[in-house]
Amino acid sequence: MAFPMQHLSFWIVVLGVPLLVVVGNAVARWLFGMPHSAASDVILAFVVFDAAVAVNAPEFQPFVKYPALRGHLVAIYFSLAILNLILWSVAVFKVEHDLLLMHNKRLMRYTSSPAKLLFAASMMSIFVFASNTIIFAYGG
Repeated sequence: MAFPMQHLSFWIVVLGVPLLVVVGNAVARWLFGMPHSAASDVILAFVVFDAAVAVNAPEFQPFVKYPALRGHLVAIYFSLAILNLILWSVAVFKVEHDLLLMHNKRLMRYTSSPAKLLFAASMMSIFVFASNTIIFAYGG
């Protein structure tokens, strides 16, 4: 049975892109000696979601609540992907880096309170979640 070529982009988005992102994330963290983080991983997952929506916009258009936004899904989610990549970079290279600097590995505790950094990481995750799903829930 021949593989229909019109579904190749679907399989690349569904399997290829997430696999590349997961492997790239693991390699980047390994190279920088950083542990995994829920906040940055959530943001990175939404970058993959943004790519999936942008590539398959016609399939997502019926789920957009506000009709004026349906025709602009590619532009909206391409912009969100760029914004989310910037937020991911801040989460990984600023917030997580500062958290690692504040953590004493020998004592296995923080030398000062990480509350502000954890709050910032949480707020970034919540913002990314809300900005990427509001168009489907409330229309933008």
